[in-house]
Amino acid sequence: MIFLFAGTLFSACSSDKENEEIIPYTYINFSINLDYYNHLNPIGNSIHFKQMPGGASLGYKGHGIIVTHTVDGFVAYDATCTLNVEAAESLKLSEPIAECPICNSKFNLLDAYPLNESEAKYPLKKYRTRYSVSNNTLYISN
Repeated sequence: MIFLFAGTLFSACSSDKENEEIIPYTYINFSINLDYYNHLNPIGNSIHFKQMPGGASLGYKGHGIIVTHTVDGFVAYDATCTLNVEAAESLKLSEPIAECPICNSKFNLLDAYPLNESEAKYPLKKYRTRYSVSNNTLYISN
């Protein structure tokens, strides 16, 4: 029985590693002042950021970063479909869902997972977020 549990644990770890490698590494380090993005205040709302202030593109292949306000705080995902990674198109935002214009896979932005009818099977790539109450700023990074 211990062997079975260890095998299950190993499978879960390797699956997580594979998921991390679906969307290739792209350096992410930016912040947004939430005083200017009131739309993110209500839980369940999202914004798709395509560029940083100053014009540099965000996310893998410049697809952008989708930031969502959840019950547990803020989450940030790469706007790249986990099925069509190399596509030129990014996910399209339709709160609380993001949809791939190529395969029509839909992702729940509250947990990053594809909906049941989607061709995509892996969740969106998630980035670290840290919220500072003192200056109402959300920091997003790898």
